[in-house]
Amino acid sequence: MKKKIFFMFLIFLMLLSLASSEDILKEKTLHTSNRIFAKQSNIKIKSIADIYITVKHNQRYQLPSSVTAVMTNNTKQKVLITWNSNKVDTSKVRKLTFTGKVKNYNKSVKATINIVPVITKIDDIIQVALVGDNIEFPKKVKAIMSDGTTKYVDILYNYSLPSTNMPGIYYCDKGIVSGYDKFVKLKWVIRRYPNVYLNFLTERIKIDFLCPTYDYDNMKNLQYEPIDKSQIDRLKDIFSSEINKYPKSLLSENLDSIIFTKSLIYREVPIGGTFDSMNIYIADDNYLDADVKQVFHHEFNHILFNNYKYLFNEIEWTNCNPNDFKYGNGGLEFLKETIKQGKKDYDFDDELVKDGFINPYSQSGIEEDIAIIAQYLFTNNKRFWELINNNDRLKKKVSLLIDFYNKIDPIFKEEYFKNLQGDSI
Repeated sequence: MKKKIFFMFLIFLMLLSLASSEDILKEKTLHTSNRIFAKQSNIKIKSIADIYITVKHNQRYQLPSSVTAVMTNNTKQKVLITWNSNKVDTSKVRKLTFTGKVKNYNKSVKATINIVPVITKIDDIIQVALVGDNIEFPKKVKAIMSDGTTKYVDILYNYSLPSTNMPGIYYCDKGIVSGYDKFVKLKWVIRRYPNVYLNFLTERIKIDFLCPTYDYDNMKNLQYEPIDKSQIDRLKDIFSSEINKYPKSLLSENLDSIIFTKSLIYREVPIGGTFDSMNIYIADDNYLDADVKQVFHHEFNHILFNNYKYLFNEIEWTNCNPNDFKYGNGGLEFLKETIKQGKKDYDFDDELVKDGFINPYSQSGIEEDIAIIAQYLFTNNKRFWELINNNDRLKKKVSLLIDFYNKIDPIFKEEYFKNLQGDSI
């Protein structure tokens, strides 16, 4: 019993000792805190650097609620700041200046916000070279900025350069520009001739010499008879003016040569003209000048439609047709049928005009419908304009086609076509 009382007494002394130790520790800690506080009460803000921020045009931005201050003891601390205005309007490209106040700091803090334009659009690039030229990728490209200005920016292509041994068209789809979220497409046009070449085939040569290599599988089915030399001067005279209806840059980027023959047969069907990716083929057996002109503009429209189809509003075009109308199987199939039936298909058809078509060939395919209107636009045919003015469907199609050409080159407007030298038939 005595031992138990003794042990209890020892435990009491130990607990008493611990309590005293905690009191001593608390007292020491309090003294230490007081000394630190006493020291800190003498520490003040020595300086706060002004702020310089670059913000993108129309990007949301909010001024910081705190800034970094350098203290008199050379430490750094975050301190709250109050700005003269919290609204940062980034809708205009400019520099904005704000002033801020920090408690216990007798100077103002300046914030300069530099709002810079961003790239909104970069057009695809077209590079033209001649066979045998040394070429290299462009290092700069013109960008349209968000403030309406233009700027040349760096561009990078991770591609091998195309060969210039043969004429052809080649695409590099993924040009990279820093700060632009789209790829920039590059189109290489490797031409055989510096200007559109009028090539009169007065004797037989192989088709594969005339067309780009990748077009040969399609063009190998083309047969022709050499043109009569007596037609050369006449055709040169005609096309010296017809070619000039197009801007030089448009021709340079899309047409290498016009190849003249006496006759053309494609897959056993006689045709007046055709095209590959860079050339136009025209048959002329002393045909009417107006017919030869129309063939040229018809076939060139096919080339331009293939190259710039993304600019054409196909939905709006088909909406001009009657609700239950469907195009046929293409121009070649149509010609096969008309030859079998002995029909003529190139005249204006007053009944079809009511439905928005020039003639039966227009109904063979949307590409032919477009190209037939193009051939009359560029020859400024008087009868054509009379039909247009009296038919809302055709009027809408003409408007859509002019819009297509205008997107390719702004020179093409309705007034431009109406001022061209015209044909009366």
